[in-house]
Amino acid sequence: MRLLFSALLCCALAAAGPVGCGKSTTGGEKHSTPGASGSGNVTVDKTFKMTVTDKTINIKQGDSADTSISFSFGKDFDGKLKVKLDPGKGLSVDPKTKDLTHSDKELKLTITADKTAAEGDADVSVTATPESGKAVESKIAVKVKKS
Repeated sequence: MRLLFSALLCCALAAAGPVGCGKSTTGGEKHSTPGASGSGNVTVDKTFKMTVTDKTINIKQGDSADTSISFSFGKDFDGKLKVKLDPGKGLSVDPKTKDLTHSDKELKLTITADKTAAEGDADVSVTATPESGKAVESKIAVKVKKS
């Protein structure tokens, strides 16, 4: 009986997915190149990780809420990362786009619900595109409430 319970618990945890304080996605590129003078391969890490909140942002019609997206970069990331924010219907976001570099660890943004925004669930789509390598996408969940 205990074995059955353990197996069911493991399946439930696996189905729930990773647990944490945000939704992280990794983009960019990582590869190995031959080192100088036969010293073996050298790993080039031009990856980045973008983490958005996994909590729903509650906003009343006509109001705004601040949130942020955090970033970390691989040791060899040296280009720009273009972040594009695309708000759902009835929402606006500031900024809409932002170019980041490896020294930028956070992007602060303000989400505003129009006075006439429909009540209910909406989202802000976030796309981060490096100069080379894989782009990543995520969403910030928003719940619009009656003012």
